[in-house]
Amino acid sequence: MDALRDPNLNKIGVYGMGGVGKTTLAKEVHRQAIEEKLFDEVVMVAVNQTPELRRIQSEIADVLGLTFDVEEIPGRANRLYERLKKEKDEEAWSLFEMTLADAKDSELPPIATEVAKKCAGLPLLYTHSGDRLAK
Repeated sequence: MDALRDPNLNKIGVYGMGGVGKTTLAKEVHRQAIEEKLFDEVVMVAVNQTPELRRIQSEIADVLGLTFDVEEIPGRANRLYERLKKEKDEEAWSLFEMTLADAKDSELPPIATEVAKKCAGLPLLYTHSGDRLAK
């Protein structure tokens, strides 16, 4: 759970021999992430040694409320990427607003929104030294 809260981590792996409880652990982390509202969207998909890409894509899409208008795996992957990227730009701006007290009411430079979009989920820091935006 600490790893999920660490902004410096973007991947967490769980591995080991079969039957040691990896899936059980992942299910509990999944449940807690939802319960504690750590993220806007929480998806858990089991992946084995021979990943079934279509199934994985479909399970992620189901949770995100996404339907595919293409059947090929690369096209579906691109559609998922675009959907997740959209979620991260909105999340980046939300994080930016949370770190700056009353950001919605203050006069931020118009470039601030564009910077949040370009950073695609990276943390942002606003410093008011001549209206400059720092990353």
